[in-house]
Amino acid sequence: WLDPAAGGAGVWRIPNPLPPRVCASGVLLLGPHPAGGPARADTVLAAYFTMFRSVNAGQTWRPAQSSDSTAGRVVVEVPPGYPHAGRLVAGTGYLGMGYSDDRGDTWTHAVNTVPDQSIAIEEILLLPPVSLLPGVASGRGAAAPLGWPAGRVVGCGPGGVVVSDTGGAGYSATSWFGAGLEARELALVRRSDAHPLGPGPRLILVGFVNGQSPSVWTSDDAGLTWQRRQFLTEPATAPGYENAVALFALSEAGETDPGADGQAVAVLGAGHLYQTTDAGETWRVIGRAPAMSTPAAPGEPPTRSTNVGVAEIGPDGRLYVGVTIVGQGPGPGEWLYRMAAPFVVAGEALPVEASGVAVSVRPNPAGGRVEVVVSLAEAQTVRVVVLDALGREVAVVLDEAAVGERVVGVDTSGWPAGVYVVRTTAGAQAASARLVVAR
Repeated sequence: WLDPAAGGAGVWRIPNPLPPRVCASGVLLLGPHPAGGPARADTVLAAYFTMFRSVNAGQTWRPAQSSDSTAGRVVVEVPPGYPHAGRLVAGTGYLGMGYSDDRGDTWTHAVNTVPDQSIAIEEILLLPPVSLLPGVASGRGAAAPLGWPAGRVVGCGPGGVVVSDTGGAGYSATSWFGAGLEARELALVRRSDAHPLGPGPRLILVGFVNGQSPSVWTSDDAGLTWQRRQFLTEPATAPGYENAVALFALSEAGETDPGADGQAVAVLGAGHLYQTTDAGETWRVIGRAPAMSTPAAPGEPPTRSTNVGVAEIGPDGRLYVGVTIVGQGPGPGEWLYRMAAPFVVAGEALPVEASGVAVSVRPNPAGGRVEVVVSLAEAQTVRVVVLDALGREVAVVLDEAAVGERVVGVDTSGWPAGVYVVRTTAGAQAASARLVVAR
């Protein structure tokens, strides 16, 4: 617990401790109710065996009420625009807690209709993506395809993938469910316009089948059926370190359509990074987290190896990994690394001939004043804004009628370092460019 009244940032206090042997695996901070309910600052903690709840910013905790104390590893809040907005949906571990409609005070069991009742959910996605909800503009003119029911919950974990069309109140099996299956990571991307199936949302899954190397599967019907695409292996790594740690859909900052142009990155246990640019059809190794492998002899397995336990993409667009150095010799050691530069996930602005509008930034990266160059093929009202990594508008560059090329100066000296998006809209046309602010 970070205490804001005890000396500022970096000062931590141990709150009323949780019971022994409770392993916290996910924390959800609740703010205003998405559907207009009570605006309370509650914190819900998802643990392996019990759900605890705090109503004083984490200083004290108490178990949530339920007739069964079993819970999964994840808890999510249904956002605005979906059915059951404000509901909390928890990973269902062996018929444990399912959902809460009172901000986590009480919980109701999910009803499972899957063949194997001992299902555990460790990852949850809500469908369709926010960008495809009615009334939400994604900037790409996309629409949810037929067969993507509003508010579907897709859950995965040991046993495979299940879906719920009742807001987490009950689950049913998919084609990727059964003995020997373990789904580790789940993400949502968008097929590009050039994809044979055309543009549209696609689910990507990284999982194991009977202990084999992790493999990638995709679904184009909201998770009901799945197709295997490719095995992901750790190149030249000792057996036992292959593992799927994280899967991220890559999008420009401020882009509401997830996995823009079908781009995603997977992080494996020994630190290798696999990337796809075609909505999960093919994958290639693009790098590796710092490796500290020490072979006992040439050609033999390493005696000390990097084992990645957690990975996240920060608001600056960089990948952060937490690693443990395991094996013989001094140690173990634990380290946190970040990429030297953000992911580059989108191309440059479209040419004017293709879209009617284009935008670029110079210099880039920058630490002070930059010039935003906007080009319009015909006279029309154009609006140019800058969005931060969370999609928040930080500056309005231009909002007036224009034609041809316009150059507008912007002072970034007071902005936090990170990746920004310069978003330009003119009628039905849109273009964007990345801006990296460095210090």
